[in-house]
Amino acid sequence: HLRYPELLFGLQRQVLTQFHVTQAAAFYSGQNFWAVPPDPSTESGSALSQPPYYLTMTMPGEAKPEFSVVTSFTQRGRPNMAAFLTVNSNPLSSGYGKIEILQLPQNTSIPGPQQANNSFQSYPPASIELTQLRKGGSKVTLGNLITLPLGGGLLYTQPVYVSAEQASGSYPQLKYVFSYWDGQVGWATTLQASLAQVLGGAPSAQAPGGLTGTVQSYLQQAEADYARAQADLKAGNLGAFQAELASMKKALDNASRAAGSGAGP
Repeated sequence: HLRYPELLFGLQRQVLTQFHVTQAAAFYSGQNFWAVPPDPSTESGSALSQPPYYLTMTMPGEAKPEFSVVTSFTQRGRPNMAAFLTVNSNPLSSGYGKIEILQLPQNTSIPGPQQANNSFQSYPPASIELTQLRKGGSKVTLGNLITLPLGGGLLYTQPVYVSAEQASGSYPQLKYVFSYWDGQVGWATTLQASLAQVLGGAPSAQAPGGLTGTVQSYLQQAEADYARAQADLKAGNLGAFQAELASMKKALDNASRAAGSGAGP
């Protein structure tokens, strides 16, 4: 199927690191310029930038999800998040090619992708377990770090895959999932459990694990959507993969709203 060209998007995002600034004095000083963050899935110190990726998602203020190509911006010279860029990549949509920028207030210090990844790597239970896996002869591979606008903030998730270092024919298997939300790190063997650690729930009408029944239900739906999306991706069914990601995003939005309101079953 047709989609918005990744190369064109890459050029546009590079231009936008500077040309989103409209005041001459600010442009001359460069103080409000943005930067494309380094790829958190690569080894520390790599010069590779985080690549654009395709998602089916709903931007704040929009009524329905759209297949889009997205990227993050950080403040120039700082790791804090500055903006989130999305371009409608659905050729059948009337908004195909529409550029949307979610710009964060300059007086906020929302962690960027690299900061979220650093929090993952330094989280004591995860650091100990991953070190033991590497010492035991396993290869640990970090998946793409996904950024999603959620409930007035940003949610980060990143899968961790493990495979045998030397065994022939060994392929990576999903071992853990990191989540980061509002300064909290989630670390579990499933997406649902990882999100439960960071989204939490209200104290009333709680289900096992400290979550309300409503939040638990939404997280279970998100976990099921995620599992189906991974299976679709492995099978090469990109259309179904994007649909499952859209369903997962909707479930996470619902879980965030339910957690904030303290809704019970």
